[in-house]
Amino acid sequence: MPLIAWWGDKIKEAVEINEYISLADIAPTFLDAAGVFIPYETSRKSFLPLIVPEKSSEQKANRDFVVTHNERHAWVHPGGQMAASRAIHMDDHPLIHNLFPDMWPAGHIDAFYHWDLYPFGDADGGRAKTELLKARFTRDSALFKLVFGKRPEFELYNVKADPFNLSNLADKEEFRCVKEKLQTTLYEYLLATNDPWLTGYTTIYYQAPCYAMKGLPTYDLFLEDWNSLDSL
Repeated sequence: MPLIAWWGDKIKEAVEINEYISLADIAPTFLDAAGVFIPYETSRKSFLPLIVPEKSSEQKANRDFVVTHNERHAWVHPGGQMAASRAIHMDDHPLIHNLFPDMWPAGHIDAFYHWDLYPFGDADGGRAKTELLKARFTRDSALFKLVFGKRPEFELYNVKADPFNLSNLADKEEFRCVKEKLQTTLYEYLLATNDPWLTGYTTIYYQAPCYAMKGLPTYDLFLEDWNSLDSL
């Protein structure tokens, strides 16, 4: 996904930079641009040296890869569980580690576990979702599986040869070394940044209530579950 940066006449026009940037880079970049000290515990670095080097007090950071995370977006699984995943994007290969491959990634298939009583609650409703849900029982069921189906523990793709990420290479012997390299780099980063799923501090996720439900008719269905999590 491209990122567009504009800062009046300070950033040159029509300059394309092929470097890995994540949302976690934005805060240190703003601090850098404002001349404010960047805390040492910041997990990512300012990308100001890439776009306005004369305005930055930072050295150009090593951007060989970027790590992305997926957590619960809404209350869509029993007891507030979440189909969390971690991914690393490096060279032409994203590697995704689905931490709970037995769970439905877009929310539980049972509509009871969504505040709007709709299956796969992490996917917003609309005509496209309605048609995909219908496709589950037709000859187009492959489309349903692509969008809502359970994911394997590991997914590895080649974005140049397969830009839509449809061919999983994680179990291919010829990509074993690529997978191992990406796994090692990913876990080293997660440990260095104290990722809760690796350090065991997962209560930070389970004790976070979903306030979007308050005032809705189905809110009371989940209130007792939320309160019970306080004992974790």
